Amino acid sequence: PASQAAGKPKPKPVKPVCNILVDPAGDASVVGPDPSDDSMDVISADIATSAKTISAELRLKAYSASDAITSGGRVYYVTFGAADAANPLYFSLTHDALGDSFEWGDLEPQPGGTLSNYTKKGAATGTIDAATGVIKFSVAVSDFAVLSKIKAGVKITDLAAISSVVIPSTLTGGLVQEVDKASGGKPYIAGTPSCVKVTP
Repeated sequence: PASQAAGKPKPKPVKPVCNILVDPAGDASVVGPDPSDDSMDVISADIATSAKTISAELRLKAYSASDAITSGGRVYYVTFGAADAANPLYFSLTHDALGDSFEWGDLEPQPGGTLSNYTKKGAATGTIDAATGVIKFSVAVSDFAVLSKIKAGVKITDLAAISSVVIPSTLTGGLVQEVDKASGGKPYIAGTPSCVKVTP
């Protein structure tokens, strides 16, 4: 019969996931009643993996390399968790008078306290697309293995995107103050097709 000759139907392609994390626009006031700063206004974020690379995108309402409100510098974070990781994981971009620094690492708890320190483990590859307000981070899976073995099927949870401003201080050299944060997105299963382009 023709129905038997046709064979089994082909599986449907997996639809790419996108905007795992979203946040309203206009909620990034650096100080009290000041207007929202578009360069600090987190809109959405995504994470994606392949066999070789783990990447994340943080999207802002807009991006300007300089403004009077954040003259002391800015720090952007994408944080997330994985089952085999001892601590939350992160990518970061520090933008200040010295230039741009892309990093990755984990949030290690302070001895005897409830706070955690962003602890750098290496330099990330990163780009800033000022025209679209997209900041992208990438790290080789083989490098990231010192913190977590991100492979296909691993569930990545607790995704968050944060923008922070650096307030100059004569005592500490600078205090980092959170301005906008997006959290509460869906988990991502490593290896799932994503709208984030990642090196195969």
